[in-house]
Amino acid sequence: MLVTMPDLFRYYFEEQISHMTRDKDKVYCELELPGVEEKDVSVCVKDNMLHVTWTRKNRTFNEQYVLDERVDLDSAEATLKNGVLAVSFKLKTTTKQIEVKIN
Repeated sequence: MLVTMPDLFRYYFEEQISHMTRDKDKVYCELELPGVEEKDVSVCVKDNMLHVTWTRKNRTFNEQYVLDERVDLDSAEATLKNGVLAVSFKLKTTTKQIEVKIN
């Protein structure tokens, strides 16, 4: 079996493949976690940071992502299917406008 350097790096250092994308209504984060079960994953949002922690082979790993301040944190949804953790957030639709009085 031929093993490439990226495969070795990923095996020894548990490098994860992740993607963050956005459309007009939502922000999406996908993280590949092959072989990890739902009970071994924790997803938390704090101070506009998405924290993902998981356990694999008796080792604990984590990833953190900075979220856009327009993200509605209360709208978070997460699924783990076929080794891919998908987390999505709705974007806030209203922007606050303040009238500034000129002195």
